[in-house]
Amino acid sequence: RCLCVHYELFTCPKMCTVFILIRVDGSWEGNVRAKKWSDQEGTAHQGCKGHYVRDICVYGMGDIEWIINNNNMFANKFESNAYPEALDCLEQWHRSKVLNQANIPVQPSYFDSYLN
Repeated sequence: RCLCVHYELFTCPKMCTVFILIRVDGSWEGNVRAKKWSDQEGTAHQGCKGHYVRDICVYGMGDIEWIINNNNMFANKFESNAYPEALDCLEQWHRSKVLNQANIPVQPSYFDSYLN
């Protein structure tokens, strides 16, 4: 399997860079971005629990389980003013996942001092 990542260069809008990595440690197998399009409701997903802006879901609390259960590197879109609890929940899940996968014991209290 290979990983293909597409980056658009904002300084030169007509240029892009494509990287292809074959069986590289740390490569990603899955979708790069989790998006819920309004026209895919009922087929690719069971609806947006937040609200749609330009046909893309702005995730609410009810969308977090879908995001976690799909193998995506990024999730598009969040609005911290509209659904702050959705971001808080996702951040807590990610933090817990990272701490539990550490090769050496990590003391969560060390990082708490930077977060608070």
